[in-house]
Amino acid sequence: VQGIEVQEEKTSQVRYLGKLLVRFAPDKVRQFLRGASLRYAETASKPMVVIPVYRTDAGLSLWEETNPWFAAWARHNPPDGLVPLSVPLGDLSDIAGITPQEAVQGNLDKLTAMARRYGAEKALVAVASPAPQGAAAPLDLDVAVTRFGGPGGEQTRILRVAGQTGEAPDSLFARAVEEVGAQIEDDWKRENLLRFDQEETLTATVPIADLRDWVEIRRRLDGVVFVRQTDVLSLSRQTAVVLVHYIGDAEQLR
Repeated sequence: VQGIEVQEEKTSQVRYLGKLLVRFAPDKVRQFLRGASLRYAETASKPMVVIPVYRTDAGLSLWEETNPWFAAWARHNPPDGLVPLSVPLGDLSDIAGITPQEAVQGNLDKLTAMARRYGAEKALVAVASPAPQGAAAPLDLDVAVTRFGGPGGEQTRILRVAGQTGEAPDSLFARAVEEVGAQIEDDWKRENLLRFDQEETLTATVPIADLRDWVEIRRRLDGVVFVRQTDVLSLSRQTAVVLVHYIGDAEQLR
């Protein structure tokens, strides 16, 4: 433990209630996990924007005020994690930018433009639809989250969020948002687990403009958790040739 901060506390004559923020020493945690042969992930994803489409028998909805799936995402306050998620504002530019049909069909040009508008790397399309149930049964939601493009091509994750007896629809949609966010986070961690038993090397030619540029590149390489060591093979005024020792595979490094 590196430090403990008391964020809020309440006391009475019989008990104490407190919310504590515990900060752990990163190097010691890494050492402990490696000593226990436990794989872990700590590489942060670039930001992603979620496009929440709602599908019913009446069709697809996205930007409409009657879309409860969009409203649930708009109210969601995502926790700190490795995958920063955001939701479009739903303003006129968004409405003109992409239709729900184009989002579901995976129009890469428009999805990429939407992601860039919000400073994100890519857009995820999350399609929620009520699951068929009996008249007296609570509402369930089927959610399909699709990531278009990328080296692995189109990838879809499907999950069902079961409603609880007497649960309000807003509560169900809020839980569904949390479960989808947790699934996205878990998928990212699984793809980026550090594999200490797999070590590779890569020779790269790095264009550089000046000494300051080269120093910044070295600093950024040192910040990549997959990189174990970087050896300089040659250095000129315009380029550097480096040998990168890294763990995992080339796609994780990329």
